[in-house]
Amino acid sequence: MADRPGVTAALAVVLVTALSAGCATSEPASLAPTSAPVRPTPTALLTPGDPGCPVDAPPPGFPTELLPLPPGAELLVSCATQADGFWNISFNIRTTMDVAELLDTARQPLLAAGFAEQTDPPAAGAAALSTFSRAEGEVLNMAVLDDGTVRTLTIGGSVMTQVPDGNG
Repeated sequence: MADRPGVTAALAVVLVTALSAGCATSEPASLAPTSAPVRPTPTALLTPGDPGCPVDAPPPGFPTELLPLPPGAELLVSCATQADGFWNISFNIRTTMDVAELLDTARQPLLAAGFAEQTDPPAAGAAALSTFSRAEGEVLNMAVLDDGTVRTLTIGGSVMTQVPDGNG
């Protein structure tokens, strides 16, 4: 079948018209955010005076044997709430230790207590990420942020209130 210029041109007009029918404006799309992103602050996340999340010392029952405060580190916040035989915890510190030293300091008590580590590729903005697991349901996630001057370590997850036999 031979190509006829009139048919080809008419088909092109129909396709362009059909494809552009969904466009409501000829203005280009704007991908810029319409407002600045909201960044939570520690005070926005915690209730002042909450006994489960003090800012000056770990709360009662916090598993300090698994997550000790490294020498010279500043405790930003540590939280511990108990539910169904687990401590749901959050541990946040700031230090001038380099990333490798901080990771090793945080990792050693967990490995000694029988946790297995899976190192994850760092996400955007993170200097290091790891996941630690031990018994059924015991999982801790660790992230280190490095601004070039100080490092912030955040560990959160769940650990059993009673250490299972053979672990720790």
